[in-house]
Amino acid sequence: MTSSTATPQLSLLEIIHRHSRERLFVHPLLWTPRQCALLDCRFQFHEADDPVDATTETGADKADNNVDKELAEDIALAADTFCQQVAFYHVFTKQGTGLHSNKGKYGGVHLCFGKQQVAYIKCNNILVTSHASNLIAPRVAVLDFGAPGTRRKMRIDRSIGGRRNRHNPPVKFLIQHRIRRLTPQDPRQDPYILALFIAMAQARKAALGPMGLGSDGTWPVTLIMNDCGKAPHVYVYTASVPEGLLLMFENPKKQLPLVGMEIHCTLVKFQSYESLVTRLHRAAL
Repeated sequence: MTSSTATPQLSLLEIIHRHSRERLFVHPLLWTPRQCALLDCRFQFHEADDPVDATTETGADKADNNVDKELAEDIALAADTFCQQVAFYHVFTKQGTGLHSNKGKYGGVHLCFGKQQVAYIKCNNILVTSHASNLIAPRVAVLDFGAPGTRRKMRIDRSIGGRRNRHNPPVKFLIQHRIRRLTPQDPRQDPYILALFIAMAQARKAALGPMGLGSDGTWPVTLIMNDCGKAPHVYVYTASVPEGLLLMFENPKKQLPLVGMEIHCTLVKFQSYESLVTRLHRAAL
């Protein structure tokens, strides 16, 4: 591409000023697909993997990932007795992945703009790879599938109505109108996921420094979204957040080339438990 046709470099603040209606500088629960477009982020969906294919692997891949019967029974018991969410905690914390569950200690990550923390993005759990100076290096986040929508409604309800006015007909109409406008048509493409990935990458960079940066100049992060309604599958989101995108958030006044990213979503079935480890690791790590 020649210099005459090249897209000019813009700072993040300049992008915000040029597209003021998109209001990138708001809480991620209020983001819409337009924010994803401004950051050149796209969702890519993949067909459900084949459990049969996963169980027929051979060689080193099978030796590394195949779950033994004892763990399969443990996973099945956790899924049947507690919930499926507990089941895949077993998958990631018992197979030598180096991940540690911090449920109850780290319930989310901060999204930073410049040097300020502008939003706290909540999760059900964060699986981390290491600690450094009391900082976490999140690798896998766990979130209920319906959580972003529920939290979005609660935030809008509080910001517009409050306890006293939420049942007032005009106020109630405004609340419902804004909820409809900010609710994504496809919940699998919730912009909240993009904000979460950026925040996770920022936390990894703060904890690990240059040593955590991949050879391709990106920060790999994963999200598992589970339906608490006993759905027979889980959604696994993966992304490699470019260092250039983090630099735009770190230096919002500096003109930098916009580096887009893709978020990949794979549907992984729980059954059969014997192949769950192989299939989850294949999709998530």
